[in-house]
Amino acid sequence: MKTKIQLSKTAIKAIKASIHKWEKIAENKGEDRGLHNCSLCVKYEGALCSSCPVYKAVGATYCKCTPYSLWISHHSVTHDKCTHPLKVECYTCKAIALAEVTFLSGLLTLGQTK
Repeated sequence: MKTKIQLSKTAIKAIKASIHKWEKIAENKGEDRGLHNCSLCVKYEGALCSSCPVYKAVGATYCKCTPYSLWISHHSVTHDKCTHPLKVECYTCKAIALAEVTFLSGLLTLGQTK
């Protein structure tokens, strides 16, 4: 992950909303509906992720190289679920959701406001 990225106020707001989503998922009070309920995807996916703070931090599209890719593969392999919505089904799911919270929180630490 990069050491610094530029964040607009809009990006910071989207990251905070995404953190909230994943906190709710970890508490088993929410679900992942992919790009349909990801504030970052709603804001940046039309640009093929190239403007997204996640892409800027890891250099990969569609949240590859983040806990989210592990979340998807875990649900596919362990729970035989390949379509959204996805939610916490086991302890590992919860751990991955919390790892996503930590990752997204790290983006705020890396960020320098434009």
